[in-house]
Amino acid sequence: MKRFFTRIYVCWQRVPITSILVAMIWLAFLAGGANRASLHRIFGLSTRGDANFLHLFSSGITSPTLMGALGSSLFIAVLGVVTERSLGWARYLLIVLASQAVTVPVGLGLCHAFLGGSPLWHHELTAGNYLSPSAWIFTASMVASARMPTLWRRRVRLIAFGYVTTALLFTGTIATLVAFTGCVLGFIAGELAFQGGNRLFRFRATISLREQRFLVAFLIACVTFVPLIVSFHAETQDPFLRTSQLLWESTEVRITNYQACQTPDSLRCFEAVKLANQHGVGSAITSLLPGLLQLLFTYGLLRGRRGAWVASLLAQLANLVLVATQFISVDISQARLEFNILSTAFAAIPWLICFFSLLFTRRLFRVRAKRKNARLCLLVILVGLVSACLFWFIGTLAMPNAFTPRATLALALQQLPSQLLPPVLSILLPFYLVPVSAAGWFISSWTVVIMWVALTLAFSFLLFGTDSSVSDADWQRAREILVSGSGDHLSFMTLWEGNSYFFSDDGYVAYRHHGGVAVTLGEPVVASGGDKQRLASTFEAFVLKQGWHCAWYSVSAEFERPEFHKLHVAEESILHATQVGFTGKKFQNIRTARNNAAKEGITALWTTWEELDLEMREKIAALSEEWVAQKALPEMGFTLGTLEELQVPGTKLLLAVDQQENLHGVTSWLPVYQQGQLAGYTLDFMRRDREGFRAVMEFLLAQALVQAVSEGLEWISLSGAPLAKDSTIQNPGLLDAVLNKAGQSIEPLYGFQSLANSKYKFHPEHRGWYLAYNDELALGSIALAVVSCYLPSLRATDTLNTVRLWLEAQREKRLPAKPISQR
Repeated sequence: MKRFFTRIYVCWQRVPITSILVAMIWLAFLAGGANRASLHRIFGLSTRGDANFLHLFSSGITSPTLMGALGSSLFIAVLGVVTERSLGWARYLLIVLASQAVTVPVGLGLCHAFLGGSPLWHHELTAGNYLSPSAWIFTASMVASARMPTLWRRRVRLIAFGYVTTALLFTGTIATLVAFTGCVLGFIAGELAFQGGNRLFRFRATISLREQRFLVAFLIACVTFVPLIVSFHAETQDPFLRTSQLLWESTEVRITNYQACQTPDSLRCFEAVKLANQHGVGSAITSLLPGLLQLLFTYGLLRGRRGAWVASLLAQLANLVLVATQFISVDISQARLEFNILSTAFAAIPWLICFFSLLFTRRLFRVRAKRKNARLCLLVILVGLVSACLFWFIGTLAMPNAFTPRATLALALQQLPSQLLPPVLSILLPFYLVPVSAAGWFISSWTVVIMWVALTLAFSFLLFGTDSSVSDADWQRAREILVSGSGDHLSFMTLWEGNSYFFSDDGYVAYRHHGGVAVTLGEPVVASGGDKQRLASTFEAFVLKQGWHCAWYSVSAEFERPEFHKLHVAEESILHATQVGFTGKKFQNIRTARNNAAKEGITALWTTWEELDLEMREKIAALSEEWVAQKALPEMGFTLGTLEELQVPGTKLLLAVDQQENLHGVTSWLPVYQQGQLAGYTLDFMRRDREGFRAVMEFLLAQALVQAVSEGLEWISLSGAPLAKDSTIQNPGLLDAVLNKAGQSIEPLYGFQSLANSKYKFHPEHRGWYLAYNDELALGSIALAVVSCYLPSLRATDTLNTVRLWLEAQREKRLPAKPISQR
């Protein structure tokens, strides 16, 4: 109990207004006796006009139903916390009051203006009563989103707009219409107040692959599970509720129609059984299993699984077919639903949005399942199908009198398709056998459970396994060779996703194949006692046999291959242990950075992804997303790690954290192994908070060298800057000159040369990285292959955006510099 109250106190300290608002909802709900009519009478605002001004504010105090109060509390916990921490408690309270005062009358006014003449809305607007905290919840969160970092701004807006829009289409209540109005008003007000309207119509931010997958998965999950939430309110009579009733039939209707089964052979009984079949434990489980299956698909989408993408696409098509079929097949007068074309359109909108969203984002889901997982999935589905069929046939033939008419093999076979579908789909098919006893209902209900449990298990095997690009055994073998053998400074990157392996007795080569070119990731990784040159020759023979070109990418100057030419592609920076004192005038900036960090209470945390808590992981993700949003090019891969690569076991993280647990910067360090021993670390991932400690990168790089020296290591590598100018070339050739010009040209897009310049503050030793190739005529295809390695999901829109920003940068270069007085 003490721990419980301690957590409440901590929550109160961090977000006092949010805590008060949650308490307010429940205290008011209990004060009204948890009774819908009483709550509306005490706190509600009349939709036809209310003379009591206080009702404008009291109508946002609580919700009239238990599910509404729970839902409101959940959204305050999700959105209110980040909103208050972004705005501060005083500003948050002010915006909550302003949101309620503005959004509710504007929302109700718009409803009267545009929907007052509609027969669907006339009763709700003339005799209804508004009581919901949704107006200030969503309006305030949308206002605050304009001040949030890119990651949270995007997520808050998606949660708010996604839920409210979907709920509007499925329920169409006055509360959801007011909430939707609040989302729009909050979005506009936030952008005008905090950003001056500069971002209002500008949607140029680049989104990382991880975040794009999250956005698509959340959209699918929202449209999938909001109808389930709405189904708990299926007894209410809202204008658009007929949309939700397509999926969730009213219990009152089912029970009333079931009374019609006095004569089992009547048509009326058959229709009643279609609805009664949705009752019972077995039917309840089966109704939830499709949702659980879609939850698995959502998880697969988050992980970029192609199988989840295909299954989700088919699920949206199935939902569209279901909606259309029910409108066609349901007896309108009997079901008491006044369907029309407008209702059909509203019912189809959510799944149409999901279908086309999936269709246009196919490139995000490239991870294919292993063949053995796919075979296991098919096997489980087959076993489930056979088991369900056997259970159905044995049950019906063993107890034929449990059904009407009396069960026969022919009737059981005709009834089988209906028995394999969940209740919401099975009511679309004719019934040839009607259960008339408990045993009959048991057989009928649990046949479909067997089938759908098998489907759920099958897809869990398919989507929870590793991807098909590399087997677990190959990855483990590569890791063992790397740790026990010798690699170059980039060899740990060979353990990242997307690489293929060529193994021999001497070690392995990691490569990626694009357009007939095998692009290696660094030099060969040599096993203990292996020969690097022999391994390279064996790999080249393998590549030649496949009919490909071989490109050794990011290799050192010492790596020589017969008849291969070299082209400088990057500049590596090495810091030695002798520099750890940072003495002398040339290291003044580094010493200043370390001293200022100490004064501001910023410390360096040497850790791994596994050791971090969830909150710190989210802070790293937010920094990364903010960084990606500032770039014209999409997030790269290959030799440039992303958030996913931080999670590879063995990767070290160095974080700059202050006393308030604010994250100012993060770097990742990859171990380098020589002769089975840790020899050094290579820098990979670098992200910083633009609003945080300015010299955070200098501080982190200096601390990394201190950490390496404390482990007895002789050096660390600050990695390479692609297309940075090679300072060692005295007389550059034509290709070198072209690459240097290319590096200068794309500098505004990615900042490679700026990255190299920032490392020069440490006065490192420079070493060149090269591309080794043996066919000058293949340089064009090799260049395209390297680009594909870095940007496998580059779209035409990305290319156009990149060209536009590049042209803007070139135009700014040509403009004359402003006098100091005008700057």
